[in-house]
Amino acid sequence: MATQTALAPPRPAGSAQPIMDPVRIKEIVSEWIAGVSELLKTTDQQNISGKDLQPEIRKLFLDNSYWRDLVCLSWDFRTLTSPESIANYLAEENRLQHLKAVRLDDNPAHQPRDFPIHAALPPDGPIFGIIVFLELELSSDRIGTGMLQLGRDEDGSWKAYSFSTLLEEIKGYEAKCGPRRPENLRYGYEPGRRNFSEVRAADREMQEKQPAVVIVAEPKLIHLSGAGHTGLMVAAHLTHMGIYTLVIDKNPRVGDNWRQRYGKLVLHDPVYAESLPFMKYPETWPLFAPKEKMGDFLESYAKLLDLNVWTDSTLKSSDYDPSSKQWTVTIERGKTGGNAEMRTFRTNHIVVASGLDGQPRLPTTIPGLASFKSKNGSGVIHSALAGEAAVAGPGEKIVVVGMGNSAIDIAQGSWENGAEVTMIQRGPSYFFRRDSLVKHGFMTAYWHQTLLPEHEMDMIMWAYPMPIRMTRGTSLTQAMLKEDEELLQKLTALGFQFTSGPNGTGVIGIVAERKHPYINDTGCMTLVAEKKIALQTGPIDHITENSIVMGNGTTLPADHIIMATGYHGAAASVKDIMGEKVFSTLGEPFGYDEEGEWIGNWRPSGHEHFWMCAGPLVFSRLPAKLLALQILGVELGLH
Repeated sequence: MATQTALAPPRPAGSAQPIMDPVRIKEIVSEWIAGVSELLKTTDQQNISGKDLQPEIRKLFLDNSYWRDLVCLSWDFRTLTSPESIANYLAEENRLQHLKAVRLDDNPAHQPRDFPIHAALPPDGPIFGIIVFLELELSSDRIGTGMLQLGRDEDGSWKAYSFSTLLEEIKGYEAKCGPRRPENLRYGYEPGRRNFSEVRAADREMQEKQPAVVIVAEPKLIHLSGAGHTGLMVAAHLTHMGIYTLVIDKNPRVGDNWRQRYGKLVLHDPVYAESLPFMKYPETWPLFAPKEKMGDFLESYAKLLDLNVWTDSTLKSSDYDPSSKQWTVTIERGKTGGNAEMRTFRTNHIVVASGLDGQPRLPTTIPGLASFKSKNGSGVIHSALAGEAAVAGPGEKIVVVGMGNSAIDIAQGSWENGAEVTMIQRGPSYFFRRDSLVKHGFMTAYWHQTLLPEHEMDMIMWAYPMPIRMTRGTSLTQAMLKEDEELLQKLTALGFQFTSGPNGTGVIGIVAERKHPYINDTGCMTLVAEKKIALQTGPIDHITENSIVMGNGTTLPADHIIMATGYHGAAASVKDIMGEKVFSTLGEPFGYDEEGEWIGNWRPSGHEHFWMCAGPLVFSRLPAKLLALQILGVELGLH
């Protein structure tokens, strides 16, 4: 059963100031690794219990410690809290036997260092401990990475506050990149050899390999629904692990999910948080990319990484055979282009990558919704479907219903065009300025160019279990509130309804709970505070053919009404794509389980050989690889 997001954990003991002696740091880490080596000696024992392991575990872990296992000792995402639960987890199915050795990572960039292991609330400041990158030798020719955070116990000894184990690769199926890149041109000659374009065309059109999938299940075929960033990243990892993969997208071009949005849309997260695996942005790429560039980059990404993508394509049917463990899928391709064809495949896996938001949600219970007659003839329209029509022109009156990112972008863009803009806020929103997030979030904790490389920072982020993420969210929220205090006071004086999220956790808690919108402001809220954009709060009573009437009787004349009212969520999209039979096996997808892990997202879904993936780009890079490794593990018979 899904639970609410976990409360903040107790603070660990630690050092108030950074530990500066690298020699002592290495001594502390070596002692901890030696303790793990002693623990691993118990794996030879049969029927070992969690109670048997607890004494050794307590020597290594603080009482308020966490172990997050990401597809390493089990083929799943698991979070264990306390030495007792860690010991029980390792004893179940004798999972500890899969961990053969733990070594200090010899990469010079990965040397142990002092690091804020727990972001405490002001005025206490962060508590510093030691962060360590480890190499893990695993069973079944697998290689893992460990990320360890050590804190000081009350008796002065150093123990793990947080330990994460992450599957990196399976030997023999490493990504074909860097020193393993494809040769492409072999020395010698070959009669009838095809050129690159011919090989790619045959591969992309499934002209030769599909029958092998049907008959001998080799090469493997994976079908992904949706060529957004999540689907493309998973496809890139699968393809370059040697797994034959097809991606389908209903749009005419890859990247249209960005191009078709409202005209002035710009990514709100900085470039160093938004990159994709295998292919970096140009060095001249703007810090905050416009939607057109993001769409073009995704299209180039699919082409240059040789991903097999069918656009203008939809999944018409899917049927799973549990005896053969294969799906029969029928895909309609080219319908809007006038050359529709149906293709049927036998495929081992289906991955739905349809986005975290799902389908647009309109408040259909508002009386008169269908009666409104907009100036351009479109009626009331959702922000996700409006495209260029979302932004009003000079002298036009536009009412934007909603108070999230899409709402403020459309409102600001319309004001900049010379329109008269009113925003309606019907419930609380969390607000922060983009510059505050960059200053206190991205530039202090993750991905900043002067800190660790991207993959390492992703590892640190994913190493944090939900309780630690919530605590860090509280600290981030407090810092940004102080930065934005003056503007927020002006907004609340106008009636703006503010929430700081569950337990004050801000954007991290808001995103996890998904009950309220948040505003990553780039200037619109200053326009509201200065009354250049009007603000109305409260319920809507009804809509007429040319206005919105508020619950307090205020009438708002409108040439355009844009509903920036959110989405139905990813689960609804999965149900639409796969049908009730599959959906009924999935539990509560995209909720949170008792351990604080996402239900079904990036991990086993509840239906064999069916997978789901969704999330913002920055939260999708690392799990995209983990999902590909889970699928590869199934194909190799490892689980």
